Amino acid sequence: MPRTPTYDIDTSFFSSIDSPGKAYWLGALAADGCIYHMQNKWMFQFIVAEKDRQWLQALQNAIRSTHPLRVLPGGFGTLCVRLIIVNQLFCLPLVEIGLKSGDILNRIPESLWCHFIRGLFDGDRCIRLDIGKQRHTGYIPWTLAWSLQSQSHDLLQSIQSVLAECCDLTPQRMRFRHNVWEWTVRGNQQVMRIAHYLYPDGVYPFLERKREKFVVA
Repeated sequence: MPRTPTYDIDTSFFSSIDSPGKAYWLGALAADGCIYHMQNKWMFQFIVAEKDRQWLQALQNAIRSTHPLRVLPGGFGTLCVRLIIVNQLFCLPLVEIGLKSGDILNRIPESLWCHFIRGLFDGDRCIRLDIGKQRHTGYIPWTLAWSLQSQSHDLLQSIQSVLAECCDLTPQRMRFRHNVWEWTVRGNQQVMRIAHYLYPDGVYPFLERKREKFVVA
């Protein structure tokens, strides 16, 4: 019987959430990652669209993983890239944290909340530019809309409370559709205050295609 290949990985990466990078990737995994139990083993899985392969490779670099990436078909004819890790020492801290738990913010230092929320945003939801009708003066109005999704109503409500205080937002109703909760913030000034919170000074990971949408010419 052939031996199972052994891959390198930093098994202690998520044992303590004590850096912007760890908080960010925990947020990304809370959005798109999953931990499941199969054949008496914990397994970690993270799937992204092919266009975000470099983002997934950035996670690999952060956790020092040599696990292979597999390309597989996604919905609507798109390709996806999947990372699977079967390593109990790596998975157990994520199991204890609870990727989909409503109180996950309580397991992260308050100073790192912005990085966790940015990771959650990069993993699940978007910022949209709505273009209005051209005025008789030639001016074309535009409005930014920022949204966030989560399977946990409690988590999204906690994040709403954080951003309401830190970004001077007016809390709005969340909607439940397609089996997830969604919260949308509209208005250029409000959205840009969110941007300043999510992208403080310093060096930290982020998804470039999401970040550039905050910049409007």
